[in-house]
Amino acid sequence: MFRTDGKTNEDWYGWHADVMAPIDGKVVGTIVNPVENTPGVFGKGQASAIQIQTSQNQIVILVHVTNIKVTAGEAVKRGQVIAQVGNSGIADAPHTHVGAYDLATDTPLQVRWDLVQQAVLSGEH
Repeated sequence: MFRTDGKTNEDWYGWHADVMAPIDGKVVGTIVNPVENTPGVFGKGQASAIQIQTSQNQIVILVHVTNIKVTAGEAVKRGQVIAQVGNSGIADAPHTHVGAYDLATDTPLQVRWDLVQQAVLSGEH
């Protein structure tokens, strides 16, 4: 998970890795917490986050990100870099969470990774 002792964010392999939009949609909200936590110490407050709404009225949220590159109202395409992996909010190591729900029914949705599509996007297929 990290190169040496993991005591700095920069030591973690995922730190500042690109976070890409998992779907096409419109950014409906961003939250910026400018404080990056020290690994091993839980931070406080709301983590930095991006909310994307699909044309089917679903919301996808990406949390604990940093260096957000999009703004509310902006259209995004799947695979577009929208932020980097961060360590903000109630977290103690660099990582990113992805969640989704149906806006009309407030029902959580299961997030599935399409490994074939991931290979295509990375040029491995």
